[in-house]
Amino acid sequence: MSAKKRILSILFWSVISAAFIGPGTVTTAASSGASYGMALLWALLFSTLACLLLQEAAARISIVTGKNLGQSIADYFRNRSSKTLILLLVLGAILVGTAAYEMGNLLGAVEGIKLIFDIPPYLLVLIIGAVASALLSIPSLRIVSTILGMLVVIMGVGFLITAIMVKPALPELLKGTFIPSFPGPQAGMLVLALIGTTIVPYNLFLGSGLSKPGQSVKEMRFGLTIAIVLGGIFSMAVLIAGSAITGEFSFEALGGVLQERVGVAGKYLLGFGLFAAGFTSAVTAPLAAAVTLSSLFGNGQNANWGS
Repeated sequence: MSAKKRILSILFWSVISAAFIGPGTVTTAASSGASYGMALLWALLFSTLACLLLQEAAARISIVTGKNLGQSIADYFRNRSSKTLILLLVLGAILVGTAAYEMGNLLGAVEGIKLIFDIPPYLLVLIIGAVASALLSIPSLRIVSTILGMLVVIMGVGFLITAIMVKPALPELLKGTFIPSFPGPQAGMLVLALIGTTIVPYNLFLGSGLSKPGQSVKEMRFGLTIAIVLGGIFSMAVLIAGSAITGEFSFEALGGVLQERVGVAGKYLLGFGLFAAGFTSAVTAPLAAAVTLSSLFGNGQNANWGS
């Protein structure tokens, strides 16, 4: 596989990272850093590896069988009396989940812009919603995924720069990453939240829907692995940035601390990163719902989506 094809594969599969690195992930990771420093980095390492395992399995189903996860579920229950109930339950869970995520995604993107520009929130919501709708109107799923992948890379680099500017202590960084611990009474809830915001159920349907029967497992595994691992590293960078806070967590507080420690660039990087996290997730949530609906009740994906 050529270098260009490898890069395009990584960008294409970065749509999975775009889906799980949303405002919820940023909030939870930064809150974990503010509360317990880098002690919960191990939870992000675990959830990233678990996400990779599940997404690879879902994508492999599509490549090997020629049917994505939703179509496989529909086929399994085709001649069973419980088929309609099962499909409606799966669809309901995905649609409710994506609807809940979508509100948080839009509000998170607004909070990011507010850290940089003084624009009325209602106007920001309308603008972000319109731009997301325009992006989703592109008939090629590959083009949409590549655009989102580029935004994720830019966002992730911003978070990485912010984390490096915080100058974390290497021993504490390594200990928090590789030695599991629950340093306080709220640590258990934060660990569950970190895992839950990384292993997103509708991502399994989205990832399986992105896979193509003609694609090799090796090619899929390469792009998917790099994309998800980078997504996990970006989430860890957010947690490290959050460890700069000594008091109660808020985005304003984090922006203020970063501005004090690394200059005004820290606040702008946080604002852009939060906006990008919200915007990319605002696009992937309805995209995942559409892929799920099409695979469960449709006749397969639109042919244009594969181009």
